[in-house]
Amino acid sequence: MPGLFAGTTGAAEAQLAWRASEWKLTGVHQLVRDPAQIKQVHEVVPIDEGTFLSGMKTSLNGLQFGLGIPKEQIKAVGGLHGPAHMLNYDDHIWT
Repeated sequence: MPGLFAGTTGAAEAQLAWRASEWKLTGVHQLVRDPAQIKQVHEVVPIDEGTFLSGMKTSLNGLQFGLGIPKEQIKAVGGLHGPAHMLNYDDHIWT
């Protein structure tokens, strides 16, 4: 049957989480050790037509313009999972 699994061979085994050996911790360690005053993680599951970006933008604007925290002192990460993973897909995946 053509489609997502066309051309694969052998049995596939579902994996719900990455193994620790597969984690790319360099970026995580870099963020954790960054001396920025504010660090945020925004959990994103539903895309909701992009409305999740409004919450992130409001938070960043409030910190920078409302509280006067320099943008260099603010680090924000979008933790995407579930349907929101589609935002990470590039042309290769869609092809």
